[in-house]
Amino acid sequence: MSASAFVRITRPHNAVVAGLTALLGYLIATGTLTPPSLLLAVVVVLITAGGNVINDI
Repeated sequence: MSASAFVRITRPHNAVVAGLTALLGYLIATGTLTPPSLLLAVVVVLITAGGNVINDI
């Protein structure tokens, strides 16, 4: 399996949109973005990517 296939199976576009959505929700809820909120986005992206892989296997 090629490296591009490993990336493609995570559906990176969907994962990034999920992370941005989490940031938007945080911004709406608190009215501000803080550096720890970036950790929220990273965690959401990784969990979404992992879920996509599990779903496709």
